[in-house]
This record gives sequence, structure tokens and C-alpha cells, in this order.
Amino acid sequence: MIERLIESTIPLEGEMAEIGVWKGHRSRVIHSKSPEKIFHLYDTFKGIVKANPEIDVHINGEFSDTSVEEVSILLGKKENIKFHVGIFPETFNESDKKFCFVFSDTDTFFGAKETLNNFEKLMVPGGKIVFHDYGWRGCPGVKKAIDQWIENKSYKTELHDTFFSVIF
Repeated sequence: MIERLIESTIPLEGEMAEIGVWKGHRSRVIHSKSPEKIFHLYDTFKGIVKANPEIDVHINGEFSDTSVEEVSILLGKKENIKFHVGIFPETFNESDKKFCFVFSDTDTFFGAKETLNNFEKLMVPGGKIVFHDYGWRGCPGVKKAIDQWIENKSYKTELHDTFFSVIF
């Protein structure tokens, strides 16, 4: 499923990004589909941050069993893979770039909301922001953030199992 979503954006101009990398397995899939594009990876590599216990099921510090080194080995050291270590969006300095594909797997209301707020104006026509865990009971904050954000927007959306896409 995710492969088809990625492939639909390959002909478009723009860079790719993932927010919430964890061990990098999804990163490897994304990058393998378009290895020539610049690929930005945003993660604390220390686990979830800014989880809200009133909205999110996951707690701060979960998924901390990872490292930049581990993901770098998995992906191979390539000049077009850019690691941004720290809390997103504090590590986001790409407001002058254009993006064709963004994958968000933050598991939290804060992460989903900040993904949309920071990438909305940077997406090329036809580009996609894809969220993992939309509608999954373990990540209610993701669905809430997207539903609130999309409420007054006119973007096309698609729901594929637990993947939710916003198409620009």
C-alpha cells in the first residue's frame, strides 16, 4: 500500500521527508522507491516527545530503542539522506524547499498537527502527506489532529486501511 502512494509522487519535483523514523524500516522503503531524491529524516532518536495523556495513548520516551547510527547503517551512508535529530519542528529548517512526499509516523496529536502546519505550504501540486495510524485505536491523537486541521480545507484525501493521505 505505502509503495503505491510513494510511487505516485516519484515523477513530481521536490524532496521527500519522514517524521518519526524510529528504526528506519519505512525510511528504507521510501528511499528505495526514489533513491535520487533528497530525503529528510526527522526524529529525536530518543523516543516519543510531547505526548498528551489526555489525547494520546503512547507516552513520552516510548520507541527510544533506536539511534541515528542504526538507521544510517540500514539506509547506507548517502549524501542525499539528511538526518535532523531533535524535536520536530524545532529541527525543521527547510521552509525554502518543496516536497512531493512526506510520511508522518509520530503517533501523537502534536506530531501530526506540526507535520501539517509545517509542510502544507511546501507541497508541490499532486504531492502527498501520508499519515500512519490514522483511525487506529492506539493513536487517537493522530486522527484528532488531522480531522481538526482538514475541517476547513478543500484538499483531496484518501483513506487506505490505517494510512491517510492529504493530496495537494
